[in-house]
Amino acid sequence: MSRMNIYLAIVLLAVPRYHAFVQAQVVVWEQSTGPIHGVATQFARIDEVLFAGNRNALFRSVDGGDSWSDITDKLPLLPWGDRLRMRNLLSWNSMLFVSGPAGIYRSGDQGDSWSNVGQIFSDDLNFNSTDLALAADRLLVASSAGLLASTDFGSSWLVLDKGLPADTPVDHLAVEAEGILFSNGSTVYHSSDSGTSWREVSADLVDSFIASLALFDGDYYVLFESPFLVPELLYRSTNEGNDWSPFNHGLGTFDVNDFRVSAATLYLTSDKGLWQAPASAAEWSQALPLLRERPVRAFDFTRPPLLLGTRPDAVLRSSAPGAEWTAANHGFVDSDVRLMTSAEGTLLAIPHGSAELFRSVDEGRTWLSILPNGPFDELSALHGVNPNLILLGGESALFRSSRTQDGIGLQWNRYATPFDGQRILGLGSARSTWIAMTESATFRTTDAAASWIDISDALPDVSFRYLAADDAALYIGSPQGPLLRSTDDGLTWESLPSNLPAAGLQTLYCHRGGLFAGYAGNNAQTRGLFRSTDGGTTWLAAFLETDPPAIYDVQAYRESVFAASNSGVFRSSDGGDSWRLANAALGSRSVRSLSADQTLFAGTQRRGVYRSVLPPTNVAEDSVLDVTMLELEEISAIPGSGSTQFSFSLRAGCLVRLYITDLRGRIVATLIDQMRGSGRHHLSWRNGHLPSGLYAWRLSAAGESAAGSVLVLR
Repeated sequence: MSRMNIYLAIVLLAVPRYHAFVQAQVVVWEQSTGPIHGVATQFARIDEVLFAGNRNALFRSVDGGDSWSDITDKLPLLPWGDRLRMRNLLSWNSMLFVSGPAGIYRSGDQGDSWSNVGQIFSDDLNFNSTDLALAADRLLVASSAGLLASTDFGSSWLVLDKGLPADTPVDHLAVEAEGILFSNGSTVYHSSDSGTSWREVSADLVDSFIASLALFDGDYYVLFESPFLVPELLYRSTNEGNDWSPFNHGLGTFDVNDFRVSAATLYLTSDKGLWQAPASAAEWSQALPLLRERPVRAFDFTRPPLLLGTRPDAVLRSSAPGAEWTAANHGFVDSDVRLMTSAEGTLLAIPHGSAELFRSVDEGRTWLSILPNGPFDELSALHGVNPNLILLGGESALFRSSRTQDGIGLQWNRYATPFDGQRILGLGSARSTWIAMTESATFRTTDAAASWIDISDALPDVSFRYLAADDAALYIGSPQGPLLRSTDDGLTWESLPSNLPAAGLQTLYCHRGGLFAGYAGNNAQTRGLFRSTDGGTTWLAAFLETDPPAIYDVQAYRESVFAASNSGVFRSSDGGDSWRLANAALGSRSVRSLSADQTLFAGTQRRGVYRSVLPPTNVAEDSVLDVTMLELEEISAIPGSGSTQFSFSLRAGCLVRLYITDLRGRIVATLIDQMRGSGRHHLSWRNGHLPSGLYAWRLSAAGESAAGSVLVLR
C-alpha cells in the first residue's frame, strides 16, 4: 500500500464524522447494541433460526447469535390495545408459539406474522396461559381454564379435565412420554395415560408456591419458589408421588428460577448461576463455575450454539459444553437507559434500576459490564465530564474513578465518608467545584473530590438532584421545586424568582449564556423546556403547545442543543430560540438520557441506546479538521518506517493531549500531555513496539477533540 493510500484511509475514518456533526441539519440514528437490562427468559429455535425473549420483547437471530433483530412489534395486540406480554416461547416443527395473558398465538413464518389459536377463549378476558409443553404429537397449554391439548397446531383444543376438581387452573407443566405432571398452586397432579385420568400426588409435599416441575425416567421433581418459605427447595419422588424427599445436596440458599432435564442431566437456573446434577445422584455442582455465579434465567442445550439467558450479559453462547462462553448481544436490547456520560471516546451507561455499569469504547457497537470494587447496590447517579475524575453514585455509597493507562472507567474506589449509607441522588461539577446530592444532605469539594464539605445549612431542607453552571454562577435544583444560584462556587446560595412549574424538574443545563430547565411532571402544567438568558431570573417556555413534551435531559455539542423527551430528541441550532424534532430512524421513542462526545448518544426507554449517524462530507472539499481552538492538518503512516506523522495547528496556547489506544480502549502510547503554544506543531510517533494492526488516536485541546484510526504496518 502506498503512502497516499494509507493517508486517505485514515482521513476517511477520522475527518468526515466530525465535519458532518458540525454541518449536518438532520440527525439520523442507528441502534447501539446495549447496554442490556432485560434478560432472555425463553429460547426456541426452528432449524438454524434462534429466538430469544422475555415478557417485554422478542428477538430473532439467523446467524447463530451474531446479531439479533427485534421483532417485538410483530407480536399481536391484545383486545385492550397492549402488546402480548410473553410468558412462554416454544417451537413445534416449523411453528412458533407464544403465550401470555389472554392469548395463545402461532406463527408459521418465523415470527413475522401471528394468528390467535386460542379463539375459543377470546371472549374470556380472564383467560391466562402460564406454561407450554410438547408431549409426543400434542401441544399442551397450562392456563386459568385448565389443561388444554391440541394435535393440530392449535386449530382446535381439548380440555383434559376428566377426574379433576371443577375449574382447576394449571400453573406449571412437565411431560414425559404419556406422563403429564402439573401443579395447581401447591397441589400436584399426575396422569400416566396422556390426561385421560388423574390423581393427586402431593399429599406428602410442603404447602408452598411451586416454581417448576420435571419428569424424568419415571421420577417426579418439584421445585419451590423461595428458600425462605420451605425447608428445602427441590423434592423428588421415586415411587409415583407416594413419598417425597429433599434433593438438595450441594445447593446453597438462593433464589431459583427454573428446573429442567436435558440429556440425563438435571439443571437448575438460579440467581447464583446454573447448577447441574446427574439424574442418578443427588449431588449438585455449578455447571459453569467460570461464569462467576451469574444469575441465569434460561438455557438451551439442545444443540450448538448452546445458549444462556443471564445477567449482566443477557445472552451468552458456546459452541460446546466446556468451551468458552461469549456474549451474543448484538442487537439484543431491552433496556431503559437513564444515565450516560462520555469522555474521550469512552461511553458509560447505566440501565434504570440496575447495579450494572456498562462501558463501550467503540461508539456503542459492543458493551462490557464493569463490576467495580463492589458489591454494588442500585446505581442512581453518574457524572464524568472530566475524564480524570468520574463519580458514580449508588443507593448507599459514592464511587470514584480516575483515568488509568488501561483507559477510563475501569477502576473504582469507594468513599468511606461521608457517603456510606446515603443514597446519591445527583452529581455535578463546574470548573473546580463538584457537588454531590443525597437524600438528606448536599456536599461540595474543590480538591478533585479528595475531601467533601457538607453545605446543607446554606440550602433549603429539600432533596436536591440537579446542578448546572455558567461562567458566573452555579445553579442547583430539586424535583420538589426550589431553584437556587451561587456566585461563590457553592458557599452561599440565593433563591431565584421564577415562573417555572412548582414540581417535576428533571434536568438543568447551561450552554453559551442560556440556562435550560427541563420538566417531566404528570400533567401539562409540570412539563416542558424553559430557558433563561439572565442567570435564572426570568424564564421563557421553549414549547408553547397546550400539551408540551416531557423533558428528561439536555445536552449540547458546539452550536447545537439537544433535548431528550417522551417524543424523541429535539434540536436547536440557534441557542434555544427554535426547536425541531431530530428523530429520523429513531421514531417517537421516549428518550431519557443524552451524551455527546463527537457522536450523540440517546438512551431510550426500554429500547436501549441509539447513536447519531451523520451524513458524510466530501473529503476532497476540505481535508482540514476545523475546531474552535484546534486545526488538524495531517496524519500519515509511513510503511516500513515504524512511524506515523502528526501535524496540527493551535489558534491559541492550551493544554494538548494526544494518545493512542488499541481497539479495546486501552492506552498504548501517550504522545502529548502538556501545554503547547499557538501555531503549527509536528510529531513523529515511533511505533516499533506495537504489532501490525489498526489503532485509535485522539487529540484534544481547549475542550475540543478529534479522533480517528491509524494503521500500523510491519
